[in-house]
Amino acid sequence: MYLAVRPVWSNREPTTEEIKVTNTLYQIYQRVVTNRRLLAQQVDSVRTARGTQKIASFTGNIIDDIFKEQVLKAKARGEIPRDVHVTPKGIKGPDVWWERVAWDITTAEQGRSHVERDVFRDPYRWDLYFVLGY
Repeated sequence: MYLAVRPVWSNREPTTEEIKVTNTLYQIYQRVVTNRRLLAQQVDSVRTARGTQKIASFTGNIIDDIFKEQVLKAKARGEIPRDVHVTPKGIKGPDVWWERVAWDITTAEQGRSHVERDVFRDPYRWDLYFVLGY
């Protein structure tokens, strides 16, 4: 079995089950950023929301919300283990984690700070840390 995306941090090789979960999460992310209906949801959010937040940050937050919603649906369908956790909105940390493996999506400009926040401050917390998309 192959990995669709390589970890940005690793202390060991992923297990077959972790590879499966990673690939499923990556497929969910890809659908979020390419599926016509999900893209329309993002555009509608931009049209209806007013504020001073930069468009990259705003769009990133919308993608994050939709991604987490889709991950929860995948859990409910049994596509990923039930004990995979989704970090609630507003709580710092990776978007999704399972035991000692974490997955995050972020904007390119925030990628390094997410890795510094989640990995470098506690390098023993995660065995594997993936950034699924920027």
